[in-house]
Amino acid sequence: HNTNYVTIDNNVAYNTKGHCYATETGSEHDNVFTNNLAVASHILEVTGNGQSDDPVKEGTGLAAGNAAFWIRNMMNTFVGNRVAGCDNSGFWLEMKDKKGNQLNDDSFADNVAHGCHFGLLTYKFGWTPSEPAHFKNMKVYKNRDGFKMHFTGNLKLTNFVAADNTIYRYGFENKGVDFEDSLFIGLSDDMRYRLHQNCPNTREGILASFNTLLDGRKQIHFKNVEFRNFECTAKTITWYMDDRFSHKLNWNSMGDPAKMTNITFSGTTLKPNYPALKCGASHESQNWFMEDAEGTLGPDGKGPGFIIKDNAQMRAFLNGCEELPYSSCSAMCEGACLRLVHIKPVGAGPFHSLTLTDQATQTSFEYLLDSLGQTAGKVVLVLPRATYLGDFKDDNGNSIVASSVEIETFTEPVCENYVEATDFVFETAECGGWFPEEGDKVIFSTGFETSSGGTWGGMSTTAYSVGATGEKASAMTYSSHTTGSKLPALRLNTMSTKTNSCVRGGTQLAVYFKAKLLDMTDNDSPVDCTPGIDCPTGRFRARQDMPDGSALYCNGWYNLPRSPSSWDKDEFNQVSSLFTVPASCTGTKWTWLYLDITMGKAYPADTVKMIVDDVRIVLDEGQYTSPPTYVPPTASPTTRPTEMPTPVPNPTTRATAMPTPAPTTRCELYFPNGEEKILLNEGFESSRRKTWGGASTVQVSPGASGDGHATAMTYTGKPRNRLPAIRLVVNKRNECVRGGMELNVSFKAKMLNMVDAESPVECTPGVNCPTARFRARQNRPGGGVYCNGWYDIPKPTTEWDAAEWNTISTVWTVPARCQGTSWQWLLFDITQGSKYPGSTVKLLVDDVKISVKED
Repeated sequence: HNTNYVTIDNNVAYNTKGHCYATETGSEHDNVFTNNLAVASHILEVTGNGQSDDPVKEGTGLAAGNAAFWIRNMMNTFVGNRVAGCDNSGFWLEMKDKKGNQLNDDSFADNVAHGCHFGLLTYKFGWTPSEPAHFKNMKVYKNRDGFKMHFTGNLKLTNFVAADNTIYRYGFENKGVDFEDSLFIGLSDDMRYRLHQNCPNTREGILASFNTLLDGRKQIHFKNVEFRNFECTAKTITWYMDDRFSHKLNWNSMGDPAKMTNITFSGTTLKPNYPALKCGASHESQNWFMEDAEGTLGPDGKGPGFIIKDNAQMRAFLNGCEELPYSSCSAMCEGACLRLVHIKPVGAGPFHSLTLTDQATQTSFEYLLDSLGQTAGKVVLVLPRATYLGDFKDDNGNSIVASSVEIETFTEPVCENYVEATDFVFETAECGGWFPEEGDKVIFSTGFETSSGGTWGGMSTTAYSVGATGEKASAMTYSSHTTGSKLPALRLNTMSTKTNSCVRGGTQLAVYFKAKLLDMTDNDSPVDCTPGIDCPTGRFRARQDMPDGSALYCNGWYNLPRSPSSWDKDEFNQVSSLFTVPASCTGTKWTWLYLDITMGKAYPADTVKMIVDDVRIVLDEGQYTSPPTYVPPTASPTTRPTEMPTPVPNPTTRATAMPTPAPTTRCELYFPNGEEKILLNEGFESSRRKTWGGASTVQVSPGASGDGHATAMTYTGKPRNRLPAIRLVVNKRNECVRGGMELNVSFKAKMLNMVDAESPVECTPGVNCPTARFRARQNRPGGGVYCNGWYDIPKPTTEWDAAEWNTISTVWTVPARCQGTSWQWLLFDITQGSKYPGSTVKLLVDDVKISVKED
């Protein structure tokens, strides 16, 4: 008890009750237990001592009883000790510190336990030292359980010998235990010749739970291990599913498989005794797999491969698997090379399932996403090497485009042709699934009907009635101002999963809110201000941390551009601004993204009240229109004696122009006075834009004009029939685009060889040069579609100069059957024009323009 630096050597303890050799509190260290013998160690018969050897102590489970060596701290030495007969445990590690380390690599060696219930026990709370631990030259024989381990890992047993034990339990939630240069004996010569037994007492050499934690290396490992004389019905290794937690945590599948190197079976001639899965479980969706890297674990005549649970999920993309004749729920897949993969869609969802299709064979299988535990929201897969096309679906079977897909691969098998994260192709969009194709992509909105919002810098808010459109707005005041040059603010938290998926460096956000100012010292009379100078405005408080926390992508206060629009002090005024997210914010998760709305200048405390309503933040895709410019009153123009007076130009009319006729179509509202009807004009100065078909894009500089930016598209997977593409949204499509209409289409492009120092790439005009297509769909109001398809533009036939930017220009005719006035999709996809292998060719694009062709 709390004793240190003591040596207990060469002692005999006989016919004792309760714990025998013990470290009681777990704080003991640097004690030495060597060459001690415990004989006939019995359980206590009297209760109430409060220790774990109390036979009725709660919480100790089957381990309640005694231990010949009760070990609570491994910072002590245990060498050459023997246990001969005990009611419960020979060596029981009941650790106070579950992550406590061993004294040194040789501090547990040459220990023996026989004739006990448990030879070596870490049940029930386990031991996972932070540094690797080593048990050397241990022998356990003629026990009921040779060893029983739960919640144990980072432990290597070397020269371990086990014989004539009934069972060895490698139980629930272990974290990786290695057996190296070791021997497991089912029937020893002593049992055969002295005790005249023909069959082993052993039921299972190793009984191991396979549905352990699914992340990282958790299973048992064998290297240079012999299984000897497992005859009659004695199994060498049996895998089973532990049902105790699977119904709560969805742990029905295997994590990384067991690793076996140089495993031999001697005196074991019955194949049913070889490693296999215990049948009888009804969980058809389970993954279970074991690599037979040397061709020694499966049926005779079979080479290396994998033994799997024989179900549809495991067999989905495998050929030539054969059911094991001695295990109806297991199959041998000779030549297979499998790997554990987790796939997680990111986006609005709701994601229900994932259909994978092998691009070479067109074989498909649908997997359900896990709903519980550590893999909730993921698909847990065990797959061979192939190029897979993935399609996420909701519970109605409708396809959903994710904003991104997270692919995690686990331990590499011994075989070399295993699947990689780059073997999966998904259609993604930065905001996939969050918004319909039509309408504004609203990142944040509030009308203050249920909350008056947060504050910063000494501000306080209360509900205000009546609001600009609803019953309520937010009224903001402050009684002190101690924040320096940064004004107190109404603070709105715009962070969400949607924000993380859709808002990136370079994204443009259209910010809208309505506001008015009231004089608190004059019965809340209206307050005037000068637009663009001291009217209400806003700023973003933004921060992105790098995933490892070592540094920041961006961190600061970013003001909205001041809107120089008019101000009517008697009304709610619409304030709007276009904000570009700083390019340095390249991460995918926001630590802070707050919108602060301020009064626009530092009024004295308790003098002015700001009323705010109808706040909206929208992803801008070219639809934002700047408010009318406020023109302050000016003095009469100056005249000179020798000149006629110069009139001040009217901002909206010219003296010599005829009145503009009222527009007659919705398109003319946007393009009056014969303006060119430009539906898309993208120079990639603030965004790299979306992609389709597994492509990805980055901004590059310089662009086609010699400065500015362009976008560069690449892809890693094998392209499908429809090539990966840069995807752009055609603006004002509902107002301006109709079936049969002609559109002028142009863009600039060049291609670079990624495997040859980005040297220029040649192509044949009209055959395999960069081109484009439209993805178009119109739904009929009563059901069905007017048109729905992929429509290629005419292949460009102009000369291609590989070393320069090339202009691709053509005219595309909108399909005549697109008779509706509302487009569900009108998207413009720019492709490389040919199926180049993944990661070989980069497409650079700039100056994309689409306009209505008019005579």
